[in-house]
Amino acid sequence: MSCGDEIPEGKVEISCSVNSSPGTSEVFICAALYLRLKKDSDACSGGRQRKAARIADLLNPGTRASKDLVVQFLLASNRDLEEVIITRPVHVKLKFDCPKHPKADNSKDIIMTDTSVNVNVALK
Repeated sequence: MSCGDEIPEGKVEISCSVNSSPGTSEVFICAALYLRLKKDSDACSGGRQRKAARIADLLNPGTRASKDLVVQFLLASNRDLEEVIITRPVHVKLKFDCPKHPKADNSKDIIMTDTSVNVNVALK
């Protein structure tokens, strides 16, 4: 995806430049995702229950007891659940093995190479 392209819904793009030398390099990417439910025309109470359960699952996946408490809290509030913003951290570690680089004519010159990597990451 190049600069200026529209990012599809449900996707995030994090771009960065990495300078590496021959050998192994590591890149750590730390970011915060701000998530919100999609606007939905389903305004019935069952839809509200489903939205509250989805938010609770995003906040604290895997623990049933605290999930039920969050759902009850969200249902008791008068907030529009589609306006609630959830923050999730993203930590990605990439390891590159760069065995060969083009050599310059002298030791002062730098040869630039343009390589891109596309990494797909899913939230757990």
